Amino acid sequence: MKIIYNSINKTIIVLLMFLGLISCADLTETNEDPNRADADDIAAEFVMSGIITNTFHSYPQYGYREVQGAVVQFLQRDFIEADEANLFGWDNMSYSQINPILNNVDYLRGRAETEIDENFLSGVSLVMKAFWEGFATTAYGDFPYSEARQGDDGIFKPAYDEQREVFKGILDDLETANTLLTDATVGANTQGSDPLFGGDPIKWRQFANSMQLRILLRLSEKTADMSAIGVDVESKFNTIVANRGKYPLMLSAADNASNEYPGLNSGDSFQGGTFRWNNRSEFYRRKPCGTIVDALRGSSDPRLTVWFRPVDVQIIEDPNAAGGDEIRYDSEGETKRYVSDVTGLDTEMYVGMPPALSNPDSWNLNDAVVTSEIRNEFKPEIYGSEGSNPHTSYLADMYQENTHPLVKSVLMTSADVHFILAEAALRGWIGEDPVIHYEAGIMASFDEYEIANGDIKVYDLNTQKLVAFDLDAFMNIAVEEYNSAADKMEPILTQRWKANFMNIDAWFPWRRTGLPNLGVNLISGPFGEKIPVRFGYDNTAKILNTENVDTAIGRLSPTVDDHWSKTWLNQGTDKPW
Repeated sequence: MKIIYNSINKTIIVLLMFLGLISCADLTETNEDPNRADADDIAAEFVMSGIITNTFHSYPQYGYREVQGAVVQFLQRDFIEADEANLFGWDNMSYSQINPILNNVDYLRGRAETEIDENFLSGVSLVMKAFWEGFATTAYGDFPYSEARQGDDGIFKPAYDEQREVFKGILDDLETANTLLTDATVGANTQGSDPLFGGDPIKWRQFANSMQLRILLRLSEKTADMSAIGVDVESKFNTIVANRGKYPLMLSAADNASNEYPGLNSGDSFQGGTFRWNNRSEFYRRKPCGTIVDALRGSSDPRLTVWFRPVDVQIIEDPNAAGGDEIRYDSEGETKRYVSDVTGLDTEMYVGMPPALSNPDSWNLNDAVVTSEIRNEFKPEIYGSEGSNPHTSYLADMYQENTHPLVKSVLMTSADVHFILAEAALRGWIGEDPVIHYEAGIMASFDEYEIANGDIKVYDLNTQKLVAFDLDAFMNIAVEEYNSAADKMEPILTQRWKANFMNIDAWFPWRRTGLPNLGVNLISGPFGEKIPVRFGYDNTAKILNTENVDTAIGRLSPTVDDHWSKTWLNQGTDKPW
């Protein structure tokens, strides 16, 4: 209802007093906004659409700077706020984006009982509920579950359920969702309102069951505790995999739970695009991390050149460089920086910034004066403002666009499912060959980024040129690395980490296994090689629900609400440290 203020208020007050003398019933009718729609007037399929689109918008933003960057070493930041991002000095994460979505999920579940597409809408609501609650408890620890969102029943300070109980409830919800969706019918309106899978129940079942596998493997170090509350983790995993008819899975890139950003405004664009950041310096301050760059570069992985740009100016060793350091054109007319001593420098065409540097602004001989000289005399088109570094790579140009077919909001991928299956097979949970799923996971990641055999996308370390991708040779080397590994979990988890590039879900497998060993790469971490393992609880919740939040903190180890305290999932293990 539009409220009119200032001098007109007096007229309104007099009028309302007059109407009140005539009839209280008339006053009530007068105060009804004819343009206001009750919740039940909104089509249920539109509520579903809102849940999905808000998830696409919100999920990738969690830990965009913190986890996707410094923690899993995909990005590093220089210039402003470098210490905060790279050295884990970030604030506690708010639940503000999670709770409204879950409120709508609960509403949809209730509304579905009156709809023609009841089973479908109910199943979708449970899948999205499980998705967000699974993320929340994994990222934070104990979390409101059994009493969550029950303000109508007078519960304004919900208990923080123990993690294992939350996971049990999530698995039950996903099982129910699969059953509901098996018998679901979907009308045209509902199909058109589903931006994720177009109203396809099979796709939603694949997502639900794949999430079950992800959660079950996440519990791999807690099987005894889960058994004590009635969940046989290994048996449940095996049951799902052994019956693909009842439990279809996401096994190809076409099944991915992901969506391209529409890019029409700031609310539906990629977080690195121009709608979100009209100042381009914000894009250039986020450099590729040396950990992921080196891992891709050393294995001739074509994803290197898809995700990153070559340096603007390569550093070349030349003992005869004038004054030990000079800029000039090479024989092909490219601008190079020649230095007499390259000790401690990275002289490749694709260069990442090492994690947790004490002074990232000066990495790889970066100097504002030199950059200015390069722009003024040799290469005026390169970026030269805050956060510039001509000797370090930037993210590929697609990551500064509002929309791009290869830059998607990702909830889960088939590549991740195959790596989950590979690890489960190696553990002996399922009777399948881990190598088959290991290879399939790599291939699914290539498909996700439209990389095909023969593409000129491989950086050759010898020639420093791009050459054709030899898929067979690459896969043969990858399998050999697996076969020769002393710990075969390492190649599986390393490839899973790569495939989850720019996805917060890369954090959770690493946290559970310590693979790949990311802590060893830290240059000046605040706690040595220890990398954060959780988000701190919402500061607002601490004020409004102090007792229950304090109880949850008391179950951490140590009992301190910081990023290094272990939740139940990691307690009693030596992982990741």
